[in-house]
Amino acid sequence: MPVAIIPMTDEFKWSLHWQAWILSAFAFGYFTSQVVGACAASRFGGKTVLLFAVFL
Repeated sequence: MPVAIIPMTDEFKWSLHWQAWILSAFAFGYFTSQVVGACAASRFGGKTVLLFAVFL
């Protein structure tokens, strides 16, 4: 995402303020998916969670 934001900024005319919000939202989503995935893997097992993620 940090590489893709540069051409997207030119296309959508985002300011530095909005660039920061977009990058932080991406980072927050990535972090929360890691936490949720780890909790699910500890409860259901890694194979099950990986299989579900592949089919999702």
